[in-house]
Amino acid sequence: MKTKTLTLFSLASLTLLIIYSCNVTNGSVSTLNNTICSNYTDMSTLEVDLIRTMTNKYKDNQLSDINDSSHTPFTIANGDTRAIWFDLETLKAFIHQIEIKAKNNATPVQSKDLGIRIYYASYPDSAETYNDLNGVNGNYILPSIYQEHHTLVMIPTINRRVGNVNIDADFNPSDPATYIKPISSVYSTNPSAQIPALTGVRSSSSNNTGAQNHGSLAPPHTNSSMSF
Repeated sequence: MKTKTLTLFSLASLTLLIIYSCNVTNGSVSTLNNTICSNYTDMSTLEVDLIRTMTNKYKDNQLSDINDSSHTPFTIANGDTRAIWFDLETLKAFIHQIEIKAKNNATPVQSKDLGIRIYYASYPDSAETYNDLNGVNGNYILPSIYQEHHTLVMIPTINRRVGNVNIDADFNPSDPATYIKPISSVYSTNPSAQIPALTGVRSSSSNNTGAQNHGSLAPPHTNSSMSF
């Protein structure tokens, strides 16, 4: 199995966007136990030179190794993905839905106990078709420009007590069973179940629970707008 690594800066930037994005519904922010958005401190910053150093080290080392020895027929032309872009509203909507559904649970969850785990991932090839990949360039089957390129998948997490330790576990805010049990066991007999997730393509499923799947990869899309 090929090991694929995302650009450090892409991951750091996306994480900062997630942390500092707030959603205000109908021009107001609820208060007390129903608070959705907190008053965060100033946004974290990084020196331009540090960002350039980190992204260059990734391109010269991990990405170079991937493109030299682990490329696939689909990534050989332009190299593997090194950055993923999401629009801000998609990120805010994803966070908003996680918080709203968790707070409306029979046992409300505080925002401090919620999080997002970012998985490194790789798109399947054309032999593997999934309805959730419908919509990429208007095609039902994943186009070759996306096939086997690396990407990321974001999944909601909840902090819960397991034995003598607290863990941040993947969960489905709309399914109370996943608040106390692992997703892997809850959906072991239903692998087609929909759970909230965010990745680099749009989902076709109208009943996705909180899924807001929009994004673009570079490569294969142009990287002319990228600074690093």
